[in-house]
Amino acid sequence: LEEWYTNINDNTNDSHDAEQLWTQLEYLTQPYVFELCEQLRLLLEPTQRTKYSGDYRTGKRLNMKRIISYIASDFRKDRIWLRRLKPSKRQYQLILAIDDSQSMDNLQVKRLALESLILLGQTLNLLDIGQFGIVSFGQYIKMLQPLSQNFNHETGINVLKQLKFDQTKTLLADVKTIFIVFFLKYNFFLLANGISYSYI
Repeated sequence: LEEWYTNINDNTNDSHDAEQLWTQLEYLTQPYVFELCEQLRLLLEPTQRTKYSGDYRTGKRLNMKRIISYIASDFRKDRIWLRRLKPSKRQYQLILAIDDSQSMDNLQVKRLALESLILLGQTLNLLDIGQFGIVSFGQYIKMLQPLSQNFNHETGINVLKQLKFDQTKTLLADVKTIFIVFFLKYNFFLLANGISYSYI
């Protein structure tokens, strides 16, 4: 890690170096992914109803197993419909903001930030949370991974290459304002297209 950030300043890092660092950090965080996944599974409850169940007089989908008995009963056993009852799928929007300023200029702090990034990214991917984005902030705010993109080996390495921890200011108030505006605009676009998410 120390070599990686020394080389960042000299602009001598390449994709192979980034992949090596990613693999090393991934190895360190892998034992904790399933544990964190189980904890978040309890906290982030499913929000979207996807499965049908029950025997109802009205509903959205026919229960084909009940059709024969419905006809045989001279159309009296009319509980032949299924409904979506219990939510079974998570549809959240989550953005992870990483301080990319010089206040992070400590090897242990950088290591913790990158390990946390990879641990959280892999856990949310496994949990199938919905949409997960990553931004860096300091003097400027930069979208490292948009909500529409999946977090994986390739995108993770790309995020790693963009984090330099060298911005001279940390404008935290601006981050909060921009996030609010971003979520409002993005969700307005999704609602116009008939898509809805819960965001955290």
